Amino acid sequence: MTAPAMSSTTGEPVSSDPASRGLTRVSPHVVERIATHACASVPGTVTPRTAPPEVTAPPPRARADVSGRHAHLSVTVGMSYARPIANVATEVRRHVSADVERLCGMQVVGVDVEAVPIHTMRRSRVR
Repeated sequence: MTAPAMSSTTGEPVSSDPASRGLTRVSPHVVERIATHACASVPGTVTPRTAPPEVTAPPPRARADVSGRHAHLSVTVGMSYARPIANVATEVRRHVSADVERLCGMQVVGVDVEAVPIHTMRRSRVR
């Protein structure tokens, strides 16, 4: 059994009603950071941290449009060669939505995914 929280100043019980505690706003920047981290955790995406030495990959980017408790995101992420882009994009959407909903308490109404090219450095041939 859990006892109600007590105020440190009056010793009176503190209401557990969220509306009585005040308003919590989550900055779009916070939502964007969570989305970029979620992108990087999806198999098939390539980031500067996960790219092999001969590959130059851009960092994932995100843009969040937040309205109240709803968010619409646009993410840009590098994807591995020879992986089905549609499948990787589906996983990116799933990860981004789940992480934003879990960590921010927002409903994600959409995630637009743009796959960007990664660049392989050419190796010079030795004769």
